[in-house]
Amino acid sequence: MSEAEQKACGIEKLSQEEKAALNSWIAAQVPPPAPPVKKGKIEYGEYAIASNEKMGRFIVLENGDIYDIPSRSRKKTMGWKAGDKVLLVETVRDPHFKLENLAQKQKIGAKRAKTPE
Repeated sequence: MSEAEQKACGIEKLSQEEKAALNSWIAAQVPPPAPPVKKGKIEYGEYAIASNEKMGRFIVLENGDIYDIPSRSRKKTMGWKAGDKVLLVETVRDPHFKLENLAQKQKIGAKRAKTPE
């Protein structure tokens, strides 16, 4: 903000503490940055697996999300254990999500599910 804009707003009359409080308030009003986008993908971050249901058919993450694993990938997910870290990435193509088990270095496609059947 220029000096003329500060004068017009009355900011130059504020004490250093008041200016610091104003700057803190302004910083809190800025929305957090969107997740990084890479080649049509949105990376949501790492989550621990809370449970592995029905022999790898459903993977439940610590954030409560449940992912339905296609039958072709269940051989991999049968070995995934609670506590393993998973990188969650949303994709623009079906099956819409990729789960990468960081401990076992395996990637699979998955769809978000409501509840295990």
